[in-house]
Amino acid sequence: MPPESRIAVVDLGTNSTRLLVADVAGDGSLTELERRSEVTRLGDGVDAT
Repeated sequence: MPPESRIAVVDLGTNSTRLLVADVAGDGSLTELERRSEVTRLGDGVDAT
């Protein structure tokens, strides 16, 4: 049975970026398709004076 919808969630943090892609069934259950995490250090040097 095909999923009701496919979703992606991106979390951009100070030090890392995370991605989750999942299919959502009609009953609300999730089937995870992809999960990735990378250290990006976006906030590196922000507190430097």
